Amino acid sequence: MSRLPTWACWSIFAAVVLLFPAIALLLLVAGEIIIDLVTGIGMPTLLALIVAGGIGRLLFRKLRMGHAGAPVET
Repeated sequence: MSRLPTWACWSIFAAVVLLFPAIALLLLVAGEIIIDLVTGIGMPTLLALIVAGGIGRLLFRKLRMGHAGAPVET
């Protein structure tokens, strides 16, 4: 059995589609908590947003890379 059955592929796809809003909400809440913590130590809100954007860019940079480090064409 080298291939996943068709029903299993569709089940995984359906689970991802159904769980995506919950995962997105959790990521949004986590980002808001991090921004609140950073502003709580005295950093201005705009600078905290810039720092959060930079961290997000670093984390998602790997997702845009293809095989062997080649960038994916969009």
